[in-house]
Amino acid sequence: MRAHLESTEERLLDNLLRILESSFPVQVLYSRLAGDSRHHDATHLGEAAFREMVETVLDGWAPGDPARLAFLTNLHLIEPFSSRPDLAKRIGLEKLEKSEDA
Repeated sequence: MRAHLESTEERLLDNLLRILESSFPVQVLYSRLAGDSRHHDATHLGEAAFREMVETVLDGWAPGDPARLAFLTNLHLIEPFSSRPDLAKRIGLEKLEKSEDA
């Protein structure tokens, strides 16, 4: 499939797969299937680890990319970042205010 994609399309596919891989709630699904009601999310992460997770997703986009801007604007609504909406919103706003994303 990659052979038929242009480099921009390939990068977009890679970003989509990376987001799906990092946000799919495998632990929650496994817990539900096993009858365990505990949920796993990013609430246990410290701020540094949370920021690192955001940076990992952002690495796939160039500064100013519309998808990157949309991601930062809606970060607090996207799993697993939505488990800490105040921190996610603050990080999103900080990144949007930086000149690299203006």
